[in-house]
Amino acid sequence: MGGTPWTPDEDRRLWELKGDGLSCADMARCIGRSEAACKQRLMRLFRAGGGAPPLAPPPWTDADLGWLALHYIRLGGRACAEYLGRSLSAVQEKAKRLGVARCCAKEKPLQVGMRHCHDCGKPTTDYRCPKCLSAWRRRHGISENIRGEEGL
Repeated sequence: MGGTPWTPDEDRRLWELKGDGLSCADMARCIGRSEAACKQRLMRLFRAGGGAPPLAPPPWTDADLGWLALHYIRLGGRACAEYLGRSLSAVQEKAKRLGVARCCAKEKPLQVGMRHCHDCGKPTTDYRCPKCLSAWRRRHGISENIRGEEGL
């Protein structure tokens, strides 16, 4: 075999580049090793880690979770991943577990002045969309007629 031994920093960098979706040729150029050496090292690290990277990402902090919960729906996964310095898949999975994942992966950010309905999540200009507001009023025995007039 031979060659220069791999350092922990090179291993970490290799996993980061692999997570970013770079090809082995691109990873080799970034690290300064041959493409074959990078492929071989990835295989060795993969086996040593039992199928997962041996270097775990940093744990999520309360500040990270709070920021993600506030901004994920409006900004989307890519912007949040870039801001938090995490992979897109990690951010999407965490948002899903927090219950703030978008209904549709291709959903566009809301326009100015719009928000999501508190009950159904559909875009609306108010706290609840008209359909959910009617249902809420019925559940709580509140008249649909705002003035309280009968029979109009």
